[in-house]
Amino acid sequence: MTIATLVPVPRRSFILLVLVAALAATVVAQPAFAAPSSVISDCNSHGKLTQHYSVTQLHTALSTMPADVQEYTDCYNVIQNQLQAQVAGRKVDPTNTSGGGGGGLSTPLIIVLVVLVVGGGALAGVALQRRGGASGGS
Repeated sequence: MTIATLVPVPRRSFILLVLVAALAATVVAQPAFAAPSSVISDCNSHGKLTQHYSVTQLHTALSTMPADVQEYTDCYNVIQNQLQAQVAGRKVDPTNTSGGGGGGLSTPLIIVLVVLVVGGGALAGVALQRRGGASGGS
């Protein structure tokens, strides 16, 4: 017994369902694609922080940093080092970028993956339903 036999979905309804899911994923993921903060822009432009930022601004920059900036630049380490230095009350060398970097999957990526898996499962169900219907009628 397949998913398609449990929940038969007409083709037009399926297409509409996929479009609505894609739109929902785009709307939910929209905040993650918002313009980066001034801290991230400063680091991304110069490779270091050229201005002084508050602990709150640094913390917010780390938690809202886009995945591509985090992965392809050293800004996560630069901002994290500055934050740790400010919390400890010491001066930091902005060119020192050693330290652990973040990783993991961003929310928009997870949403897209879920939509793809659900859509793929639905397409597989439709294909199995058609295959079963075609061989049953012959």
